Amino acid sequence: MPRLFIQPSWVGAAEESAKMPWSGESPNNRKCSSTELFLPNGQANTGMFTEQPKPKSRRKDIPIEYKICPQQRTYDRIEELEQQLEKDLETGAVSPESYNEHRDLLDRKKERAWVLLCKAKGWEVEEEQEIEQQTEQEETQTFRYKNIKWDGAPELLRISIILVVVIGTIHWLITP
Repeated sequence: MPRLFIQPSWVGAAEESAKMPWSGESPNNRKCSSTELFLPNGQANTGMFTEQPKPKSRRKDIPIEYKICPQQRTYDRIEELEQQLEKDLETGAVSPESYNEHRDLLDRKKERAWVLLCKAKGWEVEEEQEIEQQTEQEETQTFRYKNIKWDGAPELLRISIILVVVIGTIHWLITP
């Protein structure tokens, strides 16, 4: 059996145009909507097949000194963090207690980074420098603790331990 195809025709178009205004479109109304392959005006959508431009890399170029010696980059980063922590303390964004904790942590990290940097560059870390660094750290710690008024903390701890032991002993003696 042969196939029959229905083809749109212009037969009777004049009669239909009297009923409805004719917009110049073909009888099957191709301009009605856009698809992925065709634009609303009936032309091919060639923009769909163009290559998308590669996104630009957001990664910053690393300086050559940091590529050769990454320990220098770590040390510099720790110094920047110290400066940021000082600014945060001045503005009040960080409490003095958390400042002391973070500062102690950064001091330990900075000391370790310095030792690694010296090893990487072939420098010798002298014992005198280490002793000076330790004394400076002790001075800064006592200065920080004095600002927070922690001077009597060990004595309070001893007193509280003695009180707990005494109260526990009295409780033990009293209970049957």
